[in-house]
Amino acid sequence: MNLDTLLSEKKIKTAVFDIDDTVSFTNFVMLYCFLKSRKMKEETRIKKALWLAGFISFKVPEYLLLDCIDRKYFLGSYVNSFSEFTVEEIDKWSEVYFNSKIKKLIIPETERLIRKLKSNGVKVELLSMTLDILASKYAKYFDCPYHALKTTQKNGHAYVDKSQIRDFKLREVRKFDSGGLLAAADSRHDLPVLRYAQYAVIVGKDKKKWMDEAGRYLFLHIRSSGQNMTQKLRFVLS
Repeated sequence: MNLDTLLSEKKIKTAVFDIDDTVSFTNFVMLYCFLKSRKMKEETRIKKALWLAGFISFKVPEYLLLDCIDRKYFLGSYVNSFSEFTVEEIDKWSEVYFNSKIKKLIIPETERLIRKLKSNGVKVELLSMTLDILASKYAKYFDCPYHALKTTQKNGHAYVDKSQIRDFKLREVRKFDSGGLLAAADSRHDLPVLRYAQYAVIVGKDKKKWMDEAGRYLFLHIRSSGQNMTQKLRFVLS
């Protein structure tokens, strides 16, 4: 399966891209941490450092455990954390987060692929389990539509209806005809989406055994971000 051949023969009509670790070197918790840092901007550096240490020591392991059991449990717990902000705060600070942090974390190889697809007449869309407010910033950057968790206001606080979470990506991708559809992602959690699409692109630093479960796929080799979880969170909070 050769991408240039597929493009020259107009085989690919639409492409859907995951965001975290596919389009950018980001993960779910980085948005929350950035928002929290804005909320704590008047606090002392010591208090901020103590909060980060506690978050990494206790909350991150909890998230990882829930994710190992079932991703929907992790996401359910994760989206609850945004209730301490208003929709307006998330929108305002997400714009700052994207422009000051995420633009530096866009994966060059993926951006080149997106630009190449678009220049060849392929309709590109983003598909992510992140908040729609943040996804909209990516969509503006790439000038494309997006599909993400809908965020509303409830009792003065941001609210994400957790009933959206289960099989969200699969439900959304099934709105497309699988014929001529390319799906790009980085995780085994995206296997249902990768299998549904006629063409699959898996983004990663190294090939892994689970990738074979996607069937035939193109491997987009990317450089490492060079940052572990702690370093990423410190970058976000800097």
